[in-house]
Amino acid sequence: MIPASTLYLGAAGVAAVVFLGLVGWLTRIDPESRRVCGVVAGIVGFSSVAYLMLGLGIGTVSVAGGTVAAPYLIENVVAYTGFYVIAGGLAGASRRLIGAAAGVSVVQRIAFELPNAGYLDGAGALAAAGVVVGGWFVILWLFVGPIWDAAESVAPRRRLLHWKCRNLLLFLIGMLIVYAMCSLAGLLDPFVNTLINVYINLLIRVGIAGFLFVNAADIAVDDAEGGAAEVDPSRPAASGASSA
Repeated sequence: MIPASTLYLGAAGVAAVVFLGLVGWLTRIDPESRRVCGVVAGIVGFSSVAYLMLGLGIGTVSVAGGTVAAPYLIENVVAYTGFYVIAGGLAGASRRLIGAAAGVSVVQRIAFELPNAGYLDGAGALAAAGVVVGGWFVILWLFVGPIWDAAESVAPRRRLLHWKCRNLLLFLIGMLIVYAMCSLAGLLDPFVNTLINVYINLLIRVGIAGFLFVNAADIAVDDAEGGAAEVDPSRPAASGASSA
C-alpha cells in the first residue's frame, strides 16, 4: 500500500506544476484582473509547500495530547477563507458580509481539527461535526441571501461570474464536508481516507483557480462594458457542477 507521505509528496508535485503553469498564465491576463488571479495562484503554490512539509513530516506537532499538522491546517484556513473572500468580492459584497463568510469557514476548519487531531471524541466529536455542517448552511445562506443581493450592484457579466464561482465553490466544499463526516465517523481506511483527502483538496484549489483564470476577463469588468449577460434570479441555489 502506498504510504501517506508518498501521496502528500505527489500532491505537492502536482500543485507545484499547476502553480508554475498559473504563474506563466498570469502574464497573459489583464492587469485589472491579475491581482485576483495572482492570489488564487498563490493559494495553489502555498498548497504545494504545505503538502511538501506534510510529506516530509515537518510541522506536525503534539499539543496537549493531540497531534496537529500545523502547515496543512494553516493552508486550509488560508485557502478556504481566500476563496470565500474572492467569491464575495466578485459580488461587490460589503466587508462585513465577506468577513462573516470567511470567519465561519475558519470556525468550521477548527471544529473539524479538534476531533481529527484527537482532542474530542464521542459527544464532543458529534458537536464538532454539527458545527462543520451547520457552518456550511450559514455560508450558503450568506451567499444566496445578502451577498447575492449585493451582486445587483455589479456589471451583469461579473454578477454571472460570481454566481458560477459561488455555485462551484459551495458544491466542492459540500463534497469536502461529506468526506470529512465519513472520515470522522471512521468509515474509511487510512489509505482511502488520505487519497480522497488529497484528491478533493487538489480539486478545490485547481478547479477554482482554473475557473477564475479562464474567466479572468470578467473579473474587473465595469458597468459600461458589462454586456447583457443575465442571471435568472429564480436560480440562486448553489447546486450542481453543471451550473459552473
